[in-house]
Amino acid sequence: MPFSSPIFINGWLATEGDFSAVFLQLFNVALSALIYFPAVMALNSTLRDRDIGFSSLDTTYSRRYEEAQTLSNDYLMREKAQNQRRDRIERELKHYSQKEFCLEYQPQVCSKSGRVVGCEALIRAIDDSGKVEYPGAFLPWFEKAE
Repeated sequence: MPFSSPIFINGWLATEGDFSAVFLQLFNVALSALIYFPAVMALNSTLRDRDIGFSSLDTTYSRRYEEAQTLSNDYLMREKAQNQRRDRIERELKHYSQKEFCLEYQPQVCSKSGRVVGCEALIRAIDDSGKVEYPGAFLPWFEKAE
């Protein structure tokens, strides 16, 4: 019988239908399992805490991690980013320096009597074409200015 034939069927076919060969094969499999089971369990418990490492992957990961750390801690890159932020703030401040600022007064009305009890001054930026910009557009840039 070929080695790749299914277990138990190969014993039955090799002995031309004798079931005692199938039982003998079943007995051999069970006996082998009983003999090897304690050794396999001992080996499993011994090696359970070990990691399987692939040195090529570990090296690649370690190198990529080191490159990322080097790039994130690079003094020149930090300076470049800081200069870019500073330049952007300067451009925005120059942009708003070309605008005219004015105050709009919003009355505060008492809800019970309907009388004006005060007013609130609201700053606005107006460009040459008359477009009005509200404080949310320009105040963050003023706050970032050093």
